[in-house]
Amino acid sequence: MPDLASWNPTRQTREDFEANARAGFDLVLKNYCETIESQAAGTGLKRTPKKRSREHFYWLARFQVRGDKPAQIWRFHPVQHRGSQRAVEKAIKELAKFIGLTLR
Repeated sequence: MPDLASWNPTRQTREDFEANARAGFDLVLKNYCETIESQAAGTGLKRTPKKRSREHFYWLARFQVRGDKPAQIWRFHPVQHRGSQRAVEKAIKELAKFIGLTLR
C-alpha cells in the first residue's frame, strides 16, 4: 500500500492519491469496526433492533395523541405501493410494542 500520509505530486496525480487514500481509510475503518464488533460479541453484547421509518413514529403519535384512527391516518398519508390501512395499523402496533408503549 502506498504512503497515504503524504502526497507527492511529482509521482502521483491528486486523483490517484485521493482514491488510494480513500481505499486505505475504508480498509482501516472496516477492520476497526469488525474488531470492535467481534470484541462486543465476545462479551455477550447483542445488536439492538433498529426502527428507521420516521413515518411510523408520526402515525403512532397521530393515533396515540390526536386519537386518529388508522383509516384517517392512511387517508391523510396513503402508504404508496406498500400496503393499505392495515399497514398503518400494523406499523402503529409494532412500533408501540417496540418502544414499550401501551396503546390507548
